[in-house]
Amino acid sequence: MKFHVDDYFHIGASHLTGGKPCQDYSLSRKIEFDYACGIVSDGCSTGGHTDIGSRFVALSTLNSFSGQWHGGNNGKFTFNFELDCLNKLSSIISERQSFFLNNLRDFTLEPKDMLATCVLSYINAHGAFVHVQGDGVVVIKYRDGSVLMTRYDWAKNAPVYPCYSENDLQHYLTQLHDGDASSATMSISRAKTLDGRNFSSDNFVMSFEEAKRGVLTNFSLEQLQDIEFIAVFSDGVCQVENVGWEDAVVRLLAFKNVTGEFVKRRMIRGIKEFHEVGKGPLDDISCAVIRIEH
Repeated sequence: MKFHVDDYFHIGASHLTGGKPCQDYSLSRKIEFDYACGIVSDGCSTGGHTDIGSRFVALSTLNSFSGQWHGGNNGKFTFNFELDCLNKLSSIISERQSFFLNNLRDFTLEPKDMLATCVLSYINAHGAFVHVQGDGVVVIKYRDGSVLMTRYDWAKNAPVYPCYSENDLQHYLTQLHDGDASSATMSISRAKTLDGRNFSSDNFVMSFEEAKRGVLTNFSLEQLQDIEFIAVFSDGVCQVENVGWEDAVVRLLAFKNVTGEFVKRRMIRGIKEFHEVGKGPLDDISCAVIRIEH
């Protein structure tokens, strides 16, 4: 397998007209025949300087997991046991939080500036995984043309952010859910299409304890043989005026050419098309794609 990556982020109409900066960020990296990753981060609109925070989250995540999987383990990763993956992700989360604490003062930042989500996709010759902390959308495009998209939303539109410590999690429950963890749930919506127009869907809910440190999905090497690309979006793709989120996803991933900056080209063109029927993305939007050349 050979990997190709690209990403793009764009300011939403509400921030553009309100004089706010784009609070989304995206990045993608690859080492040929070794590994590739894509990350999107969405800063909280009611937080602080979360345009900076989203960059901190994405870049520190890249730095942390690169050491865990690439440099620290000779580019190898064992996908046979989910526990192994969870242990490594736990190390990443711990390292990233230490990074936040150690650097906030140097950059004159505050904890509220770090309120940003993180959706991470990773792939190498042994398998792949996607990890969602906060909200967003994960998309798998199969080689037979079918598309499976999964949307993650927290109750009251209040995500559990990667920067939260254990004390922050308790404060989150107290302030937003009156201390009741049973109401702090994550809703997961799945939609699948074979033709890009007709969608079958199902929904379920994850508890606070299950989802508070992120939702992990693994893909074995055998499963990768059927996959064309893995894409991750911020939740801005679900807030395009007059366009359903499933339709927005399909249209933004309808690549006519997959060379060079294929995500950037398609996103720019797609957003122009959205403006023909409304204001386009109302919220900031970001996307990162890993394409597999078999």
